[in-house]
Amino acid sequence: MRVDASTEQIASALSVSTAEVNGIERRGPVDTSLFAWGTCSTRNKHPNADRLQLCRVDVGERQPLQIVCGA
Repeated sequence: MRVDASTEQIASALSVSTAEVNGIERRGPVDTSLFAWGTCSTRNKHPNADRLQLCRVDVGERQPLQIVCGA
């Protein structure tokens, strides 16, 4: 999924919807092929950890991915 937003716009959106972004560090060119954007469709408690969640995330692949998340 292509995202046409600046680093600052993404940081602002994250601060509003997910977690506060305290700063942006630039360390050279960014290879956006290393990032995946997705939509979380389900979130359940991890069976073996109190502070983790099991999420199903649609990143545009054939099947949603199962991702362990601490957020």
